[in-house]
Amino acid sequence: MKLHCTGAGVRCTPLSSQRQNVLTRQDVAVWLWEVQAERAGTFSIALTMTSYLRDTDTVLVEKPPLVWSVDAVAPPEDDNWLSWARDLGRRVAEAITGLGGLAVSVSAIAAVVAMVIRRRLPAGGPEDEDATESVGDAAPSPRPRPARRVRSRPGQAGAARNLRYARRIRARAGPRA
Repeated sequence: MKLHCTGAGVRCTPLSSQRQNVLTRQDVAVWLWEVQAERAGTFSIALTMTSYLRDTDTVLVEKPPLVWSVDAVAPPEDDNWLSWARDLGRRVAEAITGLGGLAVSVSAIAAVVAMVIRRRLPAGGPEDEDATESVGDAAPSPRPRPARRVRSRPGQAGAARNLRYARRIRARAGPRA
């Protein structure tokens, strides 16, 4: 692994060996670099991976470099109480934002759970008869659908229409319990 830095006043110093043996699945390799920028600005870093055949210089695979654009910021000029208070305020605002997102997520999950609990299941088919026989009388009976109340409209034609509508509703609902 090689890390290349481009930009004015940027240094990439390897803290580990660029070539490390990974011969079995249990082998682990770790690469470390120290990247320093002398001043604030934008610079690029490119990571190149090359695989060699065992301990030879024969290249097996060399991947195209992965390139990142990095913004280096200047360190704070002074550490007075005002900069400390600004940093504290920023952290508190980030915490409140995170907690707000968490609250929204938890309420959405609670709403989904409530919907699943309240969901009315369809009547069981022949495959469900075995399950209901094993349970016996423990299953609650379905609640009857409430009858719809119909207000009569003024006039004889409106009353007749409402009566026909009420009869149709009752016929769909079935016999009362």
